Amino acid sequence: MKKNNKWQNWIKKINEEELSQLLSANEKNYKLNSDTDKNTLKMIKNLDNENKKKKTEKERIVFKKPLFNYSFTTVMILFMVMAVSVIINEIKKIEYDIDKNCIITKLEGEVVLTDRSRNTKKRLELNDMLNKNSTIKTSANALAQISFYNRSISLISEKSELSVLNLDKQQNFEQIILKQESGSGIFIPVKTQDNFIFNVYTDALIIKTIGTEFTVDVAESKDTKVLVYEGIINVILNINRNTINDIIKINSRLGKKLEEELSIGEKIIKDQQITVCYNNIKKIDEKLLEIYSNLKNYAVLKPQEKRIIDEKNRQLAHDIESLINSSLIIENSILKFIQKKLKINRLPKSTRKKLTEKFTYFFTDDKNLYIASDSNREIYCINSINGNIIWEFTDFRLKNITSVPVFFNGHMISSGPNHIFIIEKNGSPFLIQKINKGPSFWPESINFNGKLYIPGFEDIHVYDKTNFTILKNFVKSPGQIYISAAGGKLFCTYSSLQKISIYDLEKKQEIWVSEILNAKVFMPPLVTVDIIYFADDTNTLYKYDYKKNKSEKLFIGTGVISNLILKYNYIYFVANNGYFYRINVRSFNNAEQLSRVDYDPNPDKYLTKKLLYHNDELYFSSDTGKLFKYDMIEKKCELITIDDNKSDLPLISTPVRISNAVYVIDSLSNVYRANY
Repeated sequence: MKKNNKWQNWIKKINEEELSQLLSANEKNYKLNSDTDKNTLKMIKNLDNENKKKKTEKERIVFKKPLFNYSFTTVMILFMVMAVSVIINEIKKIEYDIDKNCIITKLEGEVVLTDRSRNTKKRLELNDMLNKNSTIKTSANALAQISFYNRSISLISEKSELSVLNLDKQQNFEQIILKQESGSGIFIPVKTQDNFIFNVYTDALIIKTIGTEFTVDVAESKDTKVLVYEGIINVILNINRNTINDIIKINSRLGKKLEEELSIGEKIIKDQQITVCYNNIKKIDEKLLEIYSNLKNYAVLKPQEKRIIDEKNRQLAHDIESLINSSLIIENSILKFIQKKLKINRLPKSTRKKLTEKFTYFFTDDKNLYIASDSNREIYCINSINGNIIWEFTDFRLKNITSVPVFFNGHMISSGPNHIFIIEKNGSPFLIQKINKGPSFWPESINFNGKLYIPGFEDIHVYDKTNFTILKNFVKSPGQIYISAAGGKLFCTYSSLQKISIYDLEKKQEIWVSEILNAKVFMPPLVTVDIIYFADDTNTLYKYDYKKNKSEKLFIGTGVISNLILKYNYIYFVANNGYFYRINVRSFNNAEQLSRVDYDPNPDKYLTKKLLYHNDELYFSSDTGKLFKYDMIEKKCELITIDDNKSDLPLISTPVRISNAVYVIDSLSNVYRANY
């Protein structure tokens, strides 16, 4: 906030007509809650009394500091009370020359105009006209207001720079394109015809709107914050589209997939704001260039070389997806156009098999549902529409089901300590392979580069669709191994050895080992572009930058065996104490305990009980018999009652998704479908 004497100076410069507008707008439309707001109103009213005696002084607009320097409430009050009441009123007075695309209608302090088409620079003056190659730059304590031919306006604050990229005015189409180079500006587009689009670019994002009121603030780091006062805007990341087009020419499928992911916009409505991280935009552009470089000579490569390139590009695409997810820092909720109630219904049929909370795994192939029950030593295939059993698989050698079943090469593969079962789609055995020291504590196998990597109790078993082998040169571990794959590498954690290691699949050797951890780990690491996240079973969450060999540890006071989910700059998880947490990965200094989700927590349950992410929501099967849901946008936790679960039987294992429906299962094999 400004000091009182500066506020007094500003107020004294308001003319009587503007003062009336402020008082009228404030009394009719706004409720002032804070002492600051009330003091401001009091000052304005005192000035009104003075102006009844002496009518002087010219108008003045007050926006002089970038949005990053003001609180949300302060900016809202200043904008709504002053800008809307005074600026818009002034716009109505302007007589427009249809040939003047945009002119300077308010000016204060020193503002420089650069005309790139003429390579000229001059001090800006009132009523100067701007063209599509103009850039204006305000000095300290300066501001400028641009008024466009259709009554849209832009107000540029001090120490800011704005460029006019295009002014396209045709009979049936209008488009204004501006770029906020630095600093901050307020934008009030006015819709004069259906085919009117108002665009504001920064180095980090692109804003597209028809008619609304919003502020754009570009920090020195080029991170961009957008705050909406009225209406709706659409924000997309400002990625180099030329590189994507080059990729499409060589590999249409990959290029169009990338184009689709990078073209998805976020919609923001009144009183909502979003910040875009510019550094991530640069990284995305770099990885797009790397993909394009990999593809340049693709047509002349040998099949084996093409497979290597395909895997590299798949990993780069995965990295890009991770960067997209972490580029948007959501500080207020983003628009959800339709608020619907989640409906949960039980499927008509049930196997009525009794299932244990421990060592039962619920999974899907995106069509049917499956239950792998260690206590019953059976695997069931269930119709996802009516709940009928399609087939059951059992075998005298199926003594333990102790790993996550996966689908690979058209088969289901379930691994145990002594055998690997490869099962046909109709439930008949395709192959039963005897092994030693297979999976024992529910690891998940990884399908990577056409091979299935099965983490065992000492080695990693490899299945190449024909043969089973042991991963060459892998350092044996006397305990359960958990793995993730990225960039041609396996990232490994261990239930007995307190370490994490990286195995390079191309070099066929271990290339990195961490320091000694605080405790044992029973989860695969979460791998992003440069960072590895995982938790131990006692009290610590770890963050490793393995390329720089730097690490951070966060004491959370409880172990974590269930999975970690990274979305929108936060890691989410259910801990061994039965509570749901989140952690900001940037600050990495506090684990927020958001809600209790299990009332009878047991670490063994969380080997098979994980969070499910779907459409900006997280789901978890609560032992209360309710479905836990967390809305990541509204930051809201719910335990939703399932009316058909009248006995409140505990929900077990992990929720699964088929299309837009989420499925959960209780301890008597009743399956419930949840959708909007």
